[in-house]
Amino acid sequence: MKKRIQIWHFLLLLTLSVIILRFSELVDSIRLFYHFIILVFSGSNFSNLFSFETADQFISSTGIIFLLVLLIFLKRRFVFFKRPLGLSQGIAITICFIFIFAPLISIYNPNLQFNLSVAKNLSPLSSKVLLIVDADKTTTDELTRYYSLRRDLFRDVVDDKYFLCDSVKMNGGIKIFQKNKEFEIQNSSESKTVTENIIFLFGTDEYGRDLFSRIIYATRLSTLIGASAVIVTLLIGGLLGFISGYFSRNVDIVLNRFTEMLLAFPTIFLVILFLAYFGNSLLNVIIILGISGWKTLFKIVRGEVISLKHKNYIITSQMLGMSKLEMLRKDFIPLLLPSLLVNLVFQFAGVIIAESSLSYLGLTGNHFYPTWGAMILEGQFYLSQAWWIAAFPSLFLVITLLSVYSLGKELQLKINPFITD
Repeated sequence: MKKRIQIWHFLLLLTLSVIILRFSELVDSIRLFYHFIILVFSGSNFSNLFSFETADQFISSTGIIFLLVLLIFLKRRFVFFKRPLGLSQGIAITICFIFIFAPLISIYNPNLQFNLSVAKNLSPLSSKVLLIVDADKTTTDELTRYYSLRRDLFRDVVDDKYFLCDSVKMNGGIKIFQKNKEFEIQNSSESKTVTENIIFLFGTDEYGRDLFSRIIYATRLSTLIGASAVIVTLLIGGLLGFISGYFSRNVDIVLNRFTEMLLAFPTIFLVILFLAYFGNSLLNVIIILGISGWKTLFKIVRGEVISLKHKNYIITSQMLGMSKLEMLRKDFIPLLLPSLLVNLVFQFAGVIIAESSLSYLGLTGNHFYPTWGAMILEGQFYLSQAWWIAAFPSLFLVITLLSVYSLGKELQLKINPFITD
């Protein structure tokens, strides 16, 4: 009998691929962490050394090593790893993998703008020569090493010592050819110049930014917004649904009529009104998307609670004097969990669609990292010249939604096998 691929096989393949392909960056990340620890213990100012990007890089680097050890030595202790892998599960796992290890998977800073004369609107699989000036690492000063290594890993949005050219000719000085133009720079004893051939897997956009790196971070940000908004939905819809279904009839009537009133009002107007009044920061986007989706969850939880509270074991728990909080934790939540999980999976897909639509309309503002909708918006103006700018984020969005809906359907069939399509 032919064995199916298990989840741990796929995870191990992803982990080893990232470690092998990004080994030099992984080593640099560990070195950066080492210099950071040395500087902190030597009395350097922690706030000047620490940044979100640094912490993100540390977490990704240590996390990938921890995951490799877990998959090799401890995989048998987790039932999840031994489950057979399906297409939708594989896509979902890949998205989660990208979310956690984006700094390692991404080749460049997603906002890094290469020189436009060469890098603008490069087609997928385009090959260029990357010229790195001042790459000398012979300094002995610990602080200088740390900042030099951090600059190499993260790169500023515009870096004049990190640029592309069509070809390079080394002969004493360095001759650079860009779009049939020739430039020449000189090597010096104080600086060092390194060249390497690079390939832009998904091409570049109108600002000369690597599209693959931007899609990796767009996947991360869109997933973060979706997951966070679903948590807000769960807290509001689940809590109000339980209160409405469990407590007195008057409370139920008030909450139920209020929810029906909101269901009758178009959600998009509420979202636009909220964003216009409170601003379109990332936190506000998450909150309004979470608030806009709680009504469906409220109805599901309310109906389930009304049905459950008349069951014999619930009545017995009440007669034994069990508190409402304890009944919620021990009786209601385990019984509500299957229905909640299915609904939240579909809610997650709905939030991603809503966020992508809002960002495509330009209503969610300009965040530090891109989202799929914002990338599609940027690419629509270049469809005839550079179709890949809009095509790749659209493809990632469609594949993600299809896999999430497929997972939701599988969960639904497991919970209730009598459901038919």
